[in-house]
Amino acid sequence: MIAEPTAATYSDEDLTGYIEAYPIRDGDEEAPYLWDGDSWEDNPDWDPTYDLNAAAAEIWLEKAAGLAGEYDAEVNEGGVSLYQKKSDRYEHAMKMHRRYQSKRVIESFAIRAVDDPDTSYVINLIG
Repeated sequence: MIAEPTAATYSDEDLTGYIEAYPIRDGDEEAPYLWDGDSWEDNPDWDPTYDLNAAAAEIWLEKAAGLAGEYDAEVNEGGVSLYQKKSDRYEHAMKMHRRYQSKRVIESFAIRAVDDPDTSYVINLIG
């Protein structure tokens, strides 16, 4: 998903951090966290499940940011003109970011106003 054949750029530990930043409901619809009335608590019934598309989108955006300063150049070597479009790498990274961003999990939940518990709102979240 992120086109990294080795751990040279992103170690397994790095990737774990990106992935764990996007927990989602598991196959039994258990949420990763539960509201106990005062704070969010880990849900012991949740089977660790993550939005890999969201993690990939974040990494591709990070890659694009690193490529944004690159520019196109013409190099003359021995009378041969070489033209390297480095901006194509940036455009590709952004295209991949948009691709995975569009595949992120969308979740909805209801919230209730503290001063009026009979009023609730549905919030749609990405990730």
